[in-house]
This record gives sequence, structure tokens and C-alpha cells, in this order.
Amino acid sequence: MVYLAAAAAFAALALAVRLILQRRAIYRLGEDAARIISEDTNAHLTVRTGDRAVRALAARLDGEIHELRQMRQRYENGDRELHDAVANVSHDLRTPLTSSWRARKCRKTRGDTSQP
Repeated sequence: MVYLAAAAAFAALALAVRLILQRRAIYRLGEDAARIISEDTNAHLTVRTGDRAVRALAARLDGEIHELRQMRQRYENGDRELHDAVANVSHDLRTPLTSSWRARKCRKTRGDTSQP
């Protein structure tokens, strides 16, 4: 009976240690994910545990971070392209309007009121 109680206590202690190690691995996984998201890096999430569920979670988070990074790049490229397009349209409109305005102003100063 004493051996059974000792075995149960040892099993409980082993499970408690395993739980603490898994919690630590998950906590570090969260910190690493936050760091990787905030930085512009291609680093991957790594986890130091033998637990399959924690490893699967790390792999899934790594995939989501990769997709998020790609979406951010597409957004930044689209924003840059939109800015360039607006600048080009603005320039394309401004150039002929400025020429027309100057020609009209020149005609007014010469006294020519006829329409082109």
C-alpha cells in the first residue's frame, strides 16, 4: 500500500513537472509569435517540447504568421501603387490644365477674347 501511494505521488509529481514545462513552452511560443509579428523578419516559430499538440500549435501559428506577413506586403505594395497612381493622375491632369490656363491668361492680357 505504501508503494502504491509513493507511485501515485511520483506520477502526480511527474505530471506536474510536465504541465509546468508545457506551460513554459506555450508562454515562450506566445512571446516569440509577438516578437516575430512586430519585427520585419522571416524567422520561424520554434518550440522545445516533445508534446505533439504544442508542436502542432506552433506549426499552425507559424503558418498564420507567414500568411499575415504576405498580406502585409500586399497591402504595402498596393498602398505604394495607389500613391504612385494618384500622383501620376494628378500630374497628368495638372499639366494640360496649367497650359490651358496660361494660354487663356495670355489671350486676356493681349485683349483677345475669342474662344479657341
